Amino acid sequence: MPELPLPDAQRAAIKSYNTRAADRGDCGSGGASEDSDPDFLDRITVNYLRHELSDYETRLTGLFGQVGRADATTVVRKQVYDAIADTYPDLAMECVRQADERQRDQAGAGH
Repeated sequence: MPELPLPDAQRAAIKSYNTRAADRGDCGSGGASEDSDPDFLDRITVNYLRHELSDYETRLTGLFGQVGRADATTVVRKQVYDAIADTYPDLAMECVRQADERQRDQAGAGH
């Protein structure tokens, strides 16, 4: 996990979030800014770090069609969330929240 100063990671996450929203034509939400709700900023920053600065997507793609993919996906997610939490302790609670949410979603899907 690359280590950026947290404010830099947050600014990159805001920019990424707003670019994605504009690409989807979702301009009505007003976008994200440094003045947005802190919990929201933590969420989009963890998402940015997970999707843009880790090998998360590559690792998940490599699991496609493999036996035990669901269990391996859980392990990969945990490793990435743990790496983010270790590198950015201020985001640790959001990492736990997202990991727990994903676990509940997976359990609800019968996997």
